Amino acid sequence: MKKLFAFLILFSVNSFADNYCFISDEDSLEYEEEIESRCHKGDILNAMMSNSSLTTNLLANLSLKYCAFDKEILFIPDEFETYLQCVLADIKPRTPRQK
Repeated sequence: MKKLFAFLILFSVNSFADNYCFISDEDSLEYEEEIESRCHKGDILNAMMSNSSLTTNLLANLSLKYCAFDKEILFIPDEFETYLQCVLADIKPRTPRQK
């Protein structure tokens, strides 16, 4: 039983994200280019955007395209910026389903 428990512990550790990538650009297309070039699937994405009237919508759209929805997704606002933190499902964005 102890060996089985040790085996499960060893292999469950690999399921946690070990790396993160920090993205800070104003244009959502630049975010997508930065994610593709600097991040890896399974990384923690930490995207920062200066607060504006569109910040929440742009970060929500970014989460829709890239974040793993079976993991926690955080939107953290402060006085000047808002941060999106999530686990990257993939570095290629999801696309809308065609009818």
